[in-house]
Amino acid sequence: MNIYLGLSLLVFLTASLVVYLLIPPLRRVAFKKGITVTPRDRQIDIPPAIRKASHSYQIPLTGGVAFLAAFAVSMLVSLLVFPGLFTDKAMQIRFAGLFVASLLIGLMGLADDLYDISYKLRLLVAAAAIGALLAITVYGELFLLPGGHVVRIGIPELLILLIYCMGLSNAINLADGLDGSAAGMVAIGALWMGFITTTDAFLATIVLMCILASCVAFLAYNFHPASIFLGSTGTLFLGFVIALITIWPPTQQLPNYFFPYALIIFTVPLADMTVVFSIRLLHRKNPFTADSWHIHDRLLLTGAGRKKATVTLWLLSFVCGLLAYLSFRGVLPYLVAAGLTALMLITFYAIIIRRANPRYTKRHP
Repeated sequence: MNIYLGLSLLVFLTASLVVYLLIPPLRRVAFKKGITVTPRDRQIDIPPAIRKASHSYQIPLTGGVAFLAAFAVSMLVSLLVFPGLFTDKAMQIRFAGLFVASLLIGLMGLADDLYDISYKLRLLVAAAAIGALLAITVYGELFLLPGGHVVRIGIPELLILLIYCMGLSNAINLADGLDGSAAGMVAIGALWMGFITTTDAFLATIVLMCILASCVAFLAYNFHPASIFLGSTGTLFLGFVIALITIWPPTQQLPNYFFPYALIIFTVPLADMTVVFSIRLLHRKNPFTADSWHIHDRLLLTGAGRKKATVTLWLLSFVCGLLAYLSFRGVLPYLVAAGLTALMLITFYAIIIRRANPRYTKRHP
């Protein structure tokens, strides 16, 4: 068995086992300490006609802690079993930086779950952590774009990558509006990212396999009817880790080529955040104000059940990943895939808005 297969299997088994075993005690702790939540659609303008389809019980918010534990254990076990994985100093810095910064972001999410901290503080901490990592790890590096075009990362590119990382991290957080929606979309995204990763990209392999395994194990408890939620701990952590791994070089010998394809793979959460923020700004509202303009809320307003709505989002994400994978041939296939992805989502939005059930949308924006 080669290193890639052995590492993939080790990380998958370790992460899935840690998450699966930790969820029951984390649920007990959450109920004991009151770290629970009333489902979000009872706090915003979802019509009463479909609120009854939501949960009638308090749900623990401690699921993300299992992800932090699985990630930390998987990374440490990988180094113990394969001590020669990272001989290059730059990769060692990325490994250590990702380990520390991801736990910092996760702990900030946990503080939000416990104390409901200001979104401004969350953004500030995330921007500082991501900005510092970008400056240390990607400034001056090369990006390989579809068609073989090479870009060197300077200050303007660094700012674009900072916005992307912040955006994807928050997009995953905002996408967690249905049982299993965020975990499923991230798992699908990690799977497609794995298909375009080289077999010697060991850090990317550890991260992607850990995320995939953790999400799959978590869905056993998180799919409708959910018995636990990711909370900000899990969603911010997942978005942060995925964002970083998609802009780092897979190996020291290869420039980063993930970024353009990640934009297609994670189009659903990124497009949802963009649409929702735009609508809120047009209505002169704070973009971080909760409302029911998210794609999952629009699906519920058609009368779709929560399971059906979640699986629909998974299918959309799967198609986006497939298009990204098929576009991994050159600039023309990439442009075609990007166009098809945009057309698919625009058409989907138009359909679900048009098919909104009148009895659900009465006196509803």
